[in-house]
Amino acid sequence: MSIISSSRSEGGAPISLETERRKTMRMVHVVEKELDSFKERVIKKAPPQVPEDFQDCVQFIMERNQAKRYPRNNNDFLNMLAKVRDAALVMYKAEVEMVEHAIQTYNTYVDTMCSFEAQLNEALTDHVGKYCHSFIAETLPYDIPTVQFYENNITQWRGQIKEAFTLLHDIMRNMRESSSTFELFLTNWSRTVHYMGLSLDIFPRVFNAMKDWITSDEAYPRRILDDMSELKREKMSLDSLARRNKHHVDEFRSKVTRSQHHSKKLKEKLQRSMDDRKQCRKRELSILEKASKTDEELKQRRKELARTLQKLSKQNNESAGSSSARTEIEDDSPELTHEITKLEKKMKRLKTDLRSVKIERVSAQKEFHRMQVLCEKNNKIETEVIDDAQDASQDARDVEEEKRIMGEKIQALTRIRSIKLNPNTVKVIFYEGYTPGRKFDAIDPLDEACKVAASDIGKDWPSLYQKLPFCPDRDASTRMQDINTFDSNSAPDSSRGAAYRSLERWKRLSQEASVNALTRTLKAMKKQEVAKKVEKKIITVN
Repeated sequence: MSIISSSRSEGGAPISLETERRKTMRMVHVVEKELDSFKERVIKKAPPQVPEDFQDCVQFIMERNQAKRYPRNNNDFLNMLAKVRDAALVMYKAEVEMVEHAIQTYNTYVDTMCSFEAQLNEALTDHVGKYCHSFIAETLPYDIPTVQFYENNITQWRGQIKEAFTLLHDIMRNMRESSSTFELFLTNWSRTVHYMGLSLDIFPRVFNAMKDWITSDEAYPRRILDDMSELKREKMSLDSLARRNKHHVDEFRSKVTRSQHHSKKLKEKLQRSMDDRKQCRKRELSILEKASKTDEELKQRRKELARTLQKLSKQNNESAGSSSARTEIEDDSPELTHEITKLEKKMKRLKTDLRSVKIERVSAQKEFHRMQVLCEKNNKIETEVIDDAQDASQDARDVEEEKRIMGEKIQALTRIRSIKLNPNTVKVIFYEGYTPGRKFDAIDPLDEACKVAASDIGKDWPSLYQKLPFCPDRDASTRMQDINTFDSNSAPDSSRGAAYRSLERWKRLSQEASVNALTRTLKAMKKQEVAKKVEKKIITVN
């Protein structure tokens, strides 16, 4: 929705939304009162039925008029009656007066119904339906119950009014069809009276819908304010919850940091225990290899010793061997014995070392398994802490998102309330119309221009007020009285307030009030800089 053109006069525009609501209510009350009066004055006094022998009266009137055809409609009958009225009254006074009354009642009813419908349509189209809106488009994409409820009610009230008028049209069409000829009018008169009563019972549906609409529109800003207060209280609770969530997130982050540091230390210890286990295994394998070689060598030496001793025993039995060979064998025997002794001692040490290494390896294996269990437990705890931290962070984000949405709802409600209470709203709708579902902008460029001029004109505001164009004209003495009133109501050394009030009065009283008129007057006063600021502000607004 665009803004009001700065050069457009405000003559004829509605003053306020409250005025339009009062006009609607006044029109409804007038029709309601006239409807009750019409019931008492016309409908209740309508003849219930046409006399059965009225056809004799019609035949008499036709004969006197030398008419060969039956009257086509009511007007045709009245024209025939007018020519022989005196004679007809002498012969059929009661019948003639009753039919005249019925025709008058019918014509009055049709005229009255058209008048009532026109007044109510004017109230709907030009007043309540034109200016009383929910401005639900300002809340999109959110669903705010108060605004949605009012918008749904507006749709319902429009539907009720449309349905009532449709039913009224159907009844009146049936009445016209049953009274399309004078003969049908006479025959169906009792049905026509019944239709009249039915149609009058339809109007309260329209009255009630419009009254509810106006009442609801009057209460709408207050309900919006109540919703805003409730949303603000909820937002304050969310602010407190957000602070608690932030504290929880910080705590969980600290736990995650500590858990990750502890996991790092445990992994280092696990790696060291793994390295120790590998070293023990390497040492064990090395000792086993040495023990195997020593054992083989020991077996070899023992075999050699056994062979040497066998040879020596054989030499002793035979007693015939050479002395040099015997001496050599005896010399080898102690040497082998000594080597075997050394190998046995070495084998003993290796076995001792192997037992020690096995003990160390088992201890390293236990330590490794212990550290592995600790790491697994710590990893599980760390995962749980990280999950808790992520949940807390998500909760905090959810609360922040809820706060953002609630803030936007409050802004939307603030904007709708501002639109409803802004006097420029009805002027925008009056000049440019309003299509439900579109964004609305009730900024008045002339009001913005007046604010800029008031803040920059300084002490020259009385001269500006004297030179502004008024339509209708406002003489110099009246303007001087205005200036004295503005000046006396202003704070000392405060010309801005007085200047703005003077421009507001000019804007309200003069049909020629416009941005162009204001800038022309400023330029005529040699206030070029102020005029440029006003023009720049209007360009920004537009």
